[in-house]
Amino acid sequence: MALQKISIKPGVFRNNTNYSSEGRYFDGDKVRFRSGVPEKIGGWSKYSSDAYVGTCTALFGWNLLSGVPLLAFGSNLKYYIDESGVYHDVTPVQRTATTTGASLSVTNGSAVLRITDTHTAGLGDYLTVSGAVGFGGITAAQINKEHIVTNLTSSYVEVVLSSNATSNAAGGAEVVHVYYQLNVAPEYGTMGYGWGAGAWGTNTSGWGTSSESGISSKPRLWAQTAFGEIHVFAPVGGAIYYHMGADLTARALPLSGFSGSSDVPLMCVELLMSKADRHLIAFGCNPVGSTDQDPLLIRWCDTEDLANWTPSQTNASGDLRVGSGNTIVTAVQTKQEIVVFTDGSLHSMQYVGAPYTYGILPVGENISIASKNSVAVANNIVYWIGTDKFYTYNGSVNTLPCDVYDYVFSNINSDAMFLVCSGTNEGFSEVWWHYPTKGSTVNNRYVIYNYIEQCWYYGSLTRTAWLDCPSRRYPIAAYNGHLYLHEFGIDDDYFTPIESFIETADFDLADGDKFVFARRIIPDVSFTNSNTTTPQVTMVITPRNTPGGAYFNADSPTVKTTNLDITQYTEQCHIRIRGRQIKFRIESNQIGCQWRLGSTRVDVQTDGAK
Repeated sequence: MALQKISIKPGVFRNNTNYSSEGRYFDGDKVRFRSGVPEKIGGWSKYSSDAYVGTCTALFGWNLLSGVPLLAFGSNLKYYIDESGVYHDVTPVQRTATTTGASLSVTNGSAVLRITDTHTAGLGDYLTVSGAVGFGGITAAQINKEHIVTNLTSSYVEVVLSSNATSNAAGGAEVVHVYYQLNVAPEYGTMGYGWGAGAWGTNTSGWGTSSESGISSKPRLWAQTAFGEIHVFAPVGGAIYYHMGADLTARALPLSGFSGSSDVPLMCVELLMSKADRHLIAFGCNPVGSTDQDPLLIRWCDTEDLANWTPSQTNASGDLRVGSGNTIVTAVQTKQEIVVFTDGSLHSMQYVGAPYTYGILPVGENISIASKNSVAVANNIVYWIGTDKFYTYNGSVNTLPCDVYDYVFSNINSDAMFLVCSGTNEGFSEVWWHYPTKGSTVNNRYVIYNYIEQCWYYGSLTRTAWLDCPSRRYPIAAYNGHLYLHEFGIDDDYFTPIESFIETADFDLADGDKFVFARRIIPDVSFTNSNTTTPQVTMVITPRNTPGGAYFNADSPTVKTTNLDITQYTEQCHIRIRGRQIKFRIESNQIGCQWRLGSTRVDVQTDGAK
């Protein structure tokens, strides 16, 4: 007998058959690689007891001048700013109707309140009523609050109150204000022809709906940045808003109404605050003097003046147009440049000073990009996922070799790639992409590239937005009405174990011709940082004879799968395994268990050729 160390390269490899992937890990979930070996990823917990409504697709962090960190996030229904775990609804009001109580009416025995008004609301939109008095058995407090539109025509909207009216009645002569919030958007959306296909928001059936054949709708995505303390944001394709971050009781306001504003863009697809020269930059906006969107136009305000967008000889505001592509999808900032993505090209935008302020050059053609949120920057290198490959940009565009390419792109929902979101996890040198699988309308899988280890791994996890912010200790992600701190603890929201595993491809312990008999295994597993007194993992060892043959199961009388419970005190395990090929799997489903796999050794001997 001889002890043989099992040496496996870091990362998961799925671009070949199981047997030809010998020496690699072939599958895994909730596992990362650090210093060449696998370990369970960190846990997560709810950031706050507060909850948001809708599907969150954007997160942005910045600090007030006092140093207080704020977090802005937008869903398809609302826009919020968080301060220390308290979510403040700052959703903009798109229209205020000033009317009288006579425009409000109820029907005996019904909880429906009708508001007579020529409006621009849609089903599911939020509105707030103020100034009304009670009538028809309905109190003023039931009316003067936020409501959701449940029914409408072009001349009225209806909302549901908390109790039924006791008579047919209408309000009086009092002045009533109805504040219509930004129209809500589809929760997920579907699209048939790729990112940016079809006109945006031109169909009366709802926000972001296109009449193009094969295209149903687009989810609401957001452009976000900060101008000092002032938070500036826009729904993609919509108007630009601002919020004075210090006053969290106020709603966001249109930037076009900012003091001294001039020629503020009416719409955009992305916003950036240039770090070097203090320009607010809008991408995919309307030209000065026009209300029509030019999807390739870039405009910027005067230096240090986010309200002045009128170019003149006495200021530094201006514009330029991207020379290729059909529409700008997004833009990201690195230390040297602003990288602008269109649906088919990449461009480098740099500050050049007066009189032009900025210049732009093409740096990549015939590229693709999955979504606005599919780009991440780590160590000044830009990473993104396209429709059929991964890319990097560090001065030139390169395809990023991917060891799990077949696994990702054969399972991704290509009709919903606009849902893909990405982000960094700098503490572990990782870039994450969350994506939907076939048949899913939500991101239910992730794939990770570790740029230090230069390896890939993946798993199952539902997240719709991700942020790794320098002012935050932990990455923050969104799902199902809550924000989560990642790498926080070692369990799923404290009370549920994280099911994790890593499994090797088949490998030969001899030369592949002869059978091997294994009688003993010496595990090497660390349980550092576990907070249970008896942490353990299960090691599963499975043999088979040929790549096309079945794995021997636990009912086989002489050669079978062996499940071993490994604890921090396990020195060796006696087994009886016989076969030409063997695979190893380490798995855990225990609360409070954190594990890391080292160098396992197995005691084997050749056992004949038959």
